[in-house]
Amino acid sequence: MKQCTESIHDRRPVSAVRAREIFEFVTELDTEKSNERMVAIVLCDTTNEIILTELMKDKKISGSALNEGVRKKISYLEKKGTIIPFSKELSNIREVRNKAVHDGQIPSKGQVDTALKTTKQFIETM
Repeated sequence: MKQCTESIHDRRPVSAVRAREIFEFVTELDTEKSNERMVAIVLCDTTNEIILTELMKDKKISGSALNEGVRKKISYLEKKGTIIPFSKELSNIREVRNKAVHDGQIPSKGQVDTALKTTKQFIETM
């Protein structure tokens, strides 16, 4: 497998800028408040998924694969020989997001702090 050598921000700048703007908004939320933690986890996941989708497009992966979840997107990319840093952490963010969205569970401050750190590192790496 090979790691990306050219930044997704250089190859697909419009979507990369959108992902960064969403993440910048997330960093302004007050994660001491439970509702803002829910928003933060959803938007961290959204940011990560935008980047994964753009990586897929860059690798000429198209069709219904682009609508798959985070784990499957990572799998498609790895099959194309792309190393996805923080893949386990990205999947964990999706799990926490699903619990927030589908079950109304409020993520802990620790979960959100981890998601913020991982998403920031993922953006910077890609």
